[in-house]
Amino acid sequence: KYFEKMVELEDYDFFITCPYCGFEKQMVITNLKRRGFSCPQCGDGVSMPQKFIFSMLNQLNVNFKEEFCPKWSNKKRYDFYFQQYNEKHIIEVHGLQHYKNGFESVGGGKLHEIQENDKLKRELALNNGIKDENYIVIDFRESTLEFGKKSILSSRLNEIFDLDMINWDKCLLDSLKSRVIEVINIRRNSNNTISVTEIMNITNLSRYTVCRYLHIGNELKMCKYNGIKD
Repeated sequence: KYFEKMVELEDYDFFITCPYCGFEKQMVITNLKRRGFSCPQCGDGVSMPQKFIFSMLNQLNVNFKEEFCPKWSNKKRYDFYFQQYNEKHIIEVHGLQHYKNGFESVGGGKLHEIQENDKLKRELALNNGIKDENYIVIDFRESTLEFGKKSILSSRLNEIFDLDMINWDKCLLDSLKSRVIEVINIRRNSNNTISVTEIMNITNLSRYTVCRYLHIGNELKMCKYNGIKD
């Protein structure tokens, strides 16, 4: 479903071909099962849990900021920021690397370093106008619909919003999509005439992100974009 061919090399190694841009990537089968396939050429580099929350906030029609990086954060980024009922809120989505060692081999940090950074980010937020109860950490150590839904429903988000309206299957479906491909397809399906601003309104992505994704599409010859931020 998510790739066109798998050519067996050894007992546990495969070549995976991206169905969108044709990029071929060698993966150990256990890593494929655990993390899924992410194309380094046209993938968005955004984790499944973060896209899951993104879809949920979109369904709630929340005016939010993703990758929130205020001046007081010392260039540290928070997954999501929004205001509701005149109060400021931050959402941090924590995958397995925030709870378990063993991610150094795939480019991650050591557990104690990640947890120390989590603690520092929280302290910075609490010292700059975010109430303790409004600093919301979602445990997403298992990238599954059931685990993610349970974590969200047991969090403060269930007190702030009416989560009965959420289509959880859509959250899962959206979490499996590449946002890069979504933006490219919107542009291509309009015969390359739809503007950056219109794509922003459709996807709720920032201007910088939309332009960056369109540049990727242009380089891959999947859509046309001349760099104008219309």
